[in-house]
Amino acid sequence: MPNQRELAQLTQTVMDGNGWLEDSALRLVENLGLEALVVTRGGDGMSLFEKTEQGVRRVDIPTMAKSVYDVTGAGDTAIAAFAAAVASGSSLETAVRLANLAAGIKVGKRGTACVSSLELMDSAREEWAGHSKLENEASLSSETRTQDHRAQRARPAVTQHLTKV
Repeated sequence: MPNQRELAQLTQTVMDGNGWLEDSALRLVENLGLEALVVTRGGDGMSLFEKTEQGVRRVDIPTMAKSVYDVTGAGDTAIAAFAAAVASGSSLETAVRLANLAAGIKVGKRGTACVSSLELMDSAREEWAGHSKLENEASLSSETRTQDHRAQRARPAVTQHLTKV
């Protein structure tokens, strides 16, 4: 999940005009044989480039940040939310939308901060109300509850293991 600057460096492209992002992303998808690529675009949100039978589909997702206090850790937050969503069976587009929401919540906090599943659920309900294309709220709610439950079960085992080391 490179940001725009990292994508430009990877593809040795100059960030100039409107076409460079898509050209660079398509080149990287083709050269590395990727099924999909997500590029973070700072205040402009994120872009998903996903291979389909018709070619590479681009989905631009505008930023969901209400206010920006600190971008420290926003990329890490986005990657974690994306990975959790994909691991729980979400489509790539839904996973990117969740990652974008999570990053938007994080930048509204000072310093390195966590985004809870409840914050993410509340934000998703607010942002996605009436969007039939996105997975329904029950699915999102179930995914985040399952993740919370797994995390709560894993915590004692991890703590127990760490105390033995």
